[in-house]
Parts: sequence; structure tokens; C-alpha cells
Amino acid sequence: DKLQFVDNADSRVDLAIDGSGNATFAGRVAISSAFTASELLGVKGSGDAEWGARIENTSSTGYGALIKSASTSGSQLLLQVRGGSVNALTIGADSNSTFAGGVTIASGGSTDNLYLANTSYGLKITNSTGVIDFMSNGSSRMAIANGGDVTFTSNATSNGNILAQNASAPSISVSDTTNNASIQM
Repeated sequence: DKLQFVDNADSRVDLAIDGSGNATFAGRVAISSAFTASELLGVKGSGDAEWGARIENTSSTGYGALIKSASTSGSQLLLQVRGGSVNALTIGADSNSTFAGGVTIASGGSTDNLYLANTSYGLKITNSTGVIDFMSNGSSRMAIANGGDVTFTSNATSNGNILAQNASAPSISVSDTTNNASIQM
């Protein structure tokens, strides 16, 4: 229960289709004569207001798509997404990514976060409050609020000048919460 297309010259099975409908190709596959250079799979066509290709796994425990290269060199590309001739997204085999424009993460969500590094260290931007947190060991060490206020959770050291400037009433306040003492200038 297998259909095979065999090259008589060298007995190579170029295409085999088993009883379940699974197909195995011995060489390159082109859909609509799309080969360029030495691509193993080429898909090309014109579909107005439709996707050019779609990979969908309908299993709730399945995966989407795997793009893998044996190379870890930055000069080797894993994925390149283009709009016309402009590279919108490039992912290299060295795990570096380049975006040609802005990056939006779940726009409109109320609790969406962007982490640069990971959830414990680095920079965290929270959409719901507009706060930018500088994280270390899972805690915010410095936060910039939506209105511009900056909060330090530990010592702040400066090797230069600290400028407090306001058009109407500039002030600096220092508070000791342990001894209930404060000074304001």
C-alpha cells in the first residue's frame, strides 16, 4: 500500500506516498516553480488578500514550526521576513535579531510586560502602569513612573552634580524614616 515514483537509471525513489497519504520526496520540492539558488523547498504564487503560506497545528498539545540550522554563525540566517525588498525582521543563527522598525508587544493589553534580559534581572516595562523598572534579583531597584518620578529602593551615588530644577519652586527633600527626621531645601 505504497505508491512510488522510481528513477530507473539509478533505482532512486524520487517520491513515495504511503497508505496514510504521507509523502516522502528524495530531492527539492517546488510549488509553482519557485526555486532560486539551491532552496530545498520553494513556494511562490499570487493570492489576492490571502496568506502566501500557512503552517497550523490544530492539536492543543502540538507545536507550530521549527526553523533550525546546524550553524551558530552570525553570518548564517535562520529567518528573514520581508515586505517587498525591505528586511522587516532578520534572525541570525547566533540568536541575534534585527527589526527594521518599531516593536509592539500585545498593544492594548492591560498587564503586558516587556523584559530585557529576564524576569529577575534587567529592564522591565509594564504596560498597565507605564512604569519602567530596573530589576535585580527579582526586585525593582529603580523605577521611572509614568509621570516621570524616579524611585530608588537603595542608595543612589553620583560622581557628578545633581540638578534639581523647577520653574516655580525647586526643592530637595531628604528623609530618615528610622529616626523620623527630614530636611528640605
